[in-house]
Amino acid sequence: MDDIVGIILRSLHIVSATVLVGAAFYLKFSGGNPPSMRFVVMPSVLLVASGLWQMMQAVAVGVPSRWHMIFGIKFLLALHVMAVMIICALPKTNEGKRRRLAFGATVSGSVIVALAVAMTALRQGN
Repeated sequence: MDDIVGIILRSLHIVSATVLVGAAFYLKFSGGNPPSMRFVVMPSVLLVASGLWQMMQAVAVGVPSRWHMIFGIKFLLALHVMAVMIICALPKTNEGKRRRLAFGATVSGSVIVALAVAMTALRQGN
């Protein structure tokens, strides 16, 4: 049963991250309309919940100390992406500011992906 829950939560985690970072890429490179607040808040809540669950599962099995450091950095960058996307979804944010903020979120999102690869390698013992 834990395997099924883990697969579902991991899928929700990846989809939520894709929605947030994808919206940032869209804003930066196409200059499109800002995302709806529900397409920012709901993925953010799912991302935090599923990420914390995955962290508890990993810690229960045992991970190297470097994994915890990388998790902390990844968590802070994810909070940055969420905060920026909430600001971008506000109607009073002007277009120039929205595009500058979206650029920062795309960079943070790219770093998050690289950190996720490092965390997976550490967890697997590579």
